[in-house]
Amino acid sequence: MKSHLYKLLFSIFVLFLLILSFVFSKFFAGLETFSQDWKQTLELNFSKHNDYNNVREKIVILSIDDLTSFDLSNHPEVNIKRWPLGRDMWGEIIDFLEKGKPATISIAIPFQNYEDITHSASSSDLKLADTLEKYDNVILGTILNTPQTVTKDSPMTVLMDKIDNSYVPLRESLNVNFVSDREFGDDVNYFSYLAIPPIFVDSSSIGYMNLQREYDSVIRYSQPISRIIDKSIVYYMPSFPFATFLKYIGYEGRLNIDKTKMSFKNYSIPLNKGADNYVNWNGMSRYYNFIPLSKIIIGMKTTGRSFEYEKIKYPVEYFKGKIVIIAPTQTNSNTHDTAIYQGLTDAEVYANIIQNYINDAQLDNPVRTKFLREMPAAMTIAIVLFFVLLIVLNALYSKISLLTFFNSILIILLYLFLDLFLFSHPKIRLDMPLVHPLYLLSITLFCSYLYVLIDENTKKKEIVGIFGKFVADNVLDRLLKNSRNFELKTAHKNVSVMFCDVTNFTSINEKYSVDLVVEKLNEVFTIATEKIFKYQGTIDKFIGDAVMAYWGDPISDPKDAMNAVKAAVEIIEAIDDFNKSLPEKELKLDVKIAINTGEALVGCIGTDKIVDYTVLGDTVNIASRMTEICSEFNKKLLISEATYEAVKNIIQADYTGNIKLKGKDIQVALYAPKMGEDDD
Repeated sequence: MKSHLYKLLFSIFVLFLLILSFVFSKFFAGLETFSQDWKQTLELNFSKHNDYNNVREKIVILSIDDLTSFDLSNHPEVNIKRWPLGRDMWGEIIDFLEKGKPATISIAIPFQNYEDITHSASSSDLKLADTLEKYDNVILGTILNTPQTVTKDSPMTVLMDKIDNSYVPLRESLNVNFVSDREFGDDVNYFSYLAIPPIFVDSSSIGYMNLQREYDSVIRYSQPISRIIDKSIVYYMPSFPFATFLKYIGYEGRLNIDKTKMSFKNYSIPLNKGADNYVNWNGMSRYYNFIPLSKIIIGMKTTGRSFEYEKIKYPVEYFKGKIVIIAPTQTNSNTHDTAIYQGLTDAEVYANIIQNYINDAQLDNPVRTKFLREMPAAMTIAIVLFFVLLIVLNALYSKISLLTFFNSILIILLYLFLDLFLFSHPKIRLDMPLVHPLYLLSITLFCSYLYVLIDENTKKKEIVGIFGKFVADNVLDRLLKNSRNFELKTAHKNVSVMFCDVTNFTSINEKYSVDLVVEKLNEVFTIATEKIFKYQGTIDKFIGDAVMAYWGDPISDPKDAMNAVKAAVEIIEAIDDFNKSLPEKELKLDVKIAINTGEALVGCIGTDKIVDYTVLGDTVNIASRMTEICSEFNKKLLISEATYEAVKNIIQADYTGNIKLKGKDIQVALYAPKMGEDDD
């Protein structure tokens, strides 16, 4: 009854642990996100191979930092006129950089509205527009506002609805073709944007600089395209990094989007449900080349063909074929927490995303790192169930509880290794859930280990109950240490059976009191038990004036027959010595012993209420009947031919003759070992 109750309580407890994981699913989801960040950092620090970072040197960040304003204030000959820089100065910077033939110039500064409201022919706005008109590789940044997920009552929504933005968001929409029935979800819909003057929009490429933050304000994803709805007209605008990438590869064709990816030419970018993709982070802060913009301006104003940075003079051709990102990085400018680093600047986030698109989207790139993708749910379930099954099978087939525990730990570590391998390998990059599966595997480990402990404890109780008083302590210890290997089942085994019978017990019982006879009988049994245990024998039972023992179970040994004979010899010698030590008139008992070796049925015999673990069969019957013959041959010890064959090379024995036993058609050859002449 108790066992059923324990099983019920155990099942309820396991069910409770499983339900707990679903009740706190949000908590697990947060830990899962944290584990993904940890894997990103681990992968970046230990697994990133230099061959997969070949785009790094192609990206240069011209930073508008604290040094820029300081430098320019110490060079009055530069005459920047105003700070921040006027738009005519921006035109000069672009002209200077274009002398070096860069692949792209991406300016992460929104040129919002007009700087010169007079719109005169000499206005700085027109000068910048004329400069932009000359080149086809300049990308300007803008900012989108009021995504559809913002409620109608939000302050920004109310404000933007009151503004009549007469400017279009970009010159023309991207050429997007939806191959399947998938459309961008509401999370990429925008209804307002910064007012960038048409003269800039018409003469350059525009990309939005919004970065996608998670609920914890951490950047983990990039969104290559967003949809803008302006006066019922739908525009598809590239992100600032994606616009730079498209300009870099010179692609202006159609973008095909299906349920899982965006593809064009020989490029493919996976898309999650939110029309975004994981960022493959390439480096920490200052991973890319930084040059203060002041060095460019000073070089532009002084030499016109070179600039100097950290006491090294660079020709403007330094920028040839490079992606130039111009962005503010000074104190109090925007910094972002990312999966790998807290405090990356806008420019560094853009650079990482651009490198992803260039290096990882090109399908025929031999050093391509695949974009990180979530593992399909069905595959995750299959893998987790496989590891759960491994732990369960380990518990069922492992014979030692401690070994079960450590093997289960190794299985869990194997899952962790597989998770990290799939995540970090550049040709795989699958994000397999970690936290929730580890929780489930830990529950399986705990339950399986508890099962093994309970099973071991049950087996130990059975062993102690059956063998506790019938085997030597060292044999019992061996059984208990390997209790899960021991099975209490009926089986045929090769055993050596001993019957040790007290001589003339009936006549002695008639002459002396029962109490005295029992006392002396117990002394004989004590001596016999001591010698049987000394040679690893098992006492089967005490039968009146006899003791039955056997070798070969529960622990077998090649020397079982030898140990049985040695025990018999020492029993006879010890009882002889014991009798000699007694006074002449004291009651003295003697024994006769028979040993037979052969196959017997060993196991539990009885009912569900009373069970006896014993040996049965002809081998036992022959040994029992041999004790009756000892008196006929006037021998204290007889062994069968089968036993003699097992010990003849070690113990000397005299052939006594063949005897037909009662009730048997066969004859048994008997031998009498020479007492005191056996060798160790």
